[in-house]
Amino acid sequence: MNTKILWGVFACLMALLLACSDESSSFNATDVCPTDGYNAYGEPNRGTFIDERDGQEYMYTTIGDQVWMAQSLNYDFPEAVCYDSLPENCEKYGKMYWGMDIDSLCPAGWRLPSINDVEELMKSINDKHEVLLAGSWRNMNSTKINECGMSIYSAGENSRSENLNMGRRVSFWLDDLQESPLDRSYFYEDGYKISTYAAYPETTKKYVRCVKE
Repeated sequence: MNTKILWGVFACLMALLLACSDESSSFNATDVCPTDGYNAYGEPNRGTFIDERDGQEYMYTTIGDQVWMAQSLNYDFPEAVCYDSLPENCEKYGKMYWGMDIDSLCPAGWRLPSINDVEELMKSINDKHEVLLAGSWRNMNSTKINECGMSIYSAGENSRSENLNMGRRVSFWLDDLQESPLDRSYFYEDGYKISTYAAYPETTKKYVRCVKE
């Protein structure tokens, strides 16, 4: 076959592969997490609800087939803390909780997410974690875009009674217990990606984001 023809075929194949790659990595917020319209529960895709236990109002957002709280829980619970003990941090970021006995911590109609829920979330957004983030993330030197309205801030964490990593990372408890009942799963965002791990629930406090039942 003529060399020019071979190069032409090769160029066409490369263009096709690149096009497929771009399509597979694409993300369209209008399709995945629209601001308008209604979700499977018959509710607006984005809105608010009231926690009947204390009257607090929380925002929520629909991402794919899931409905997530768009704020971290700020419910009074034994030994829950605000970052640096500042009430304004609880108002903006929510409270941090020990990982024990929190299975019923979410408001009525909501539950702790599982590892599977996080995996489904990441699949829905095609692993483009930045569409979930808001505010300034120090280690990325940028402001995140929050296209899906989940408003995950770099709100830090609490380990062995020490507050740390504000501006760098944030972590949330999950429902899953590991092989040892002393370990509870959590997911965290560090400005680079979302990952899941497990931690001893009596030495670290983390935030709580609930998903609709």
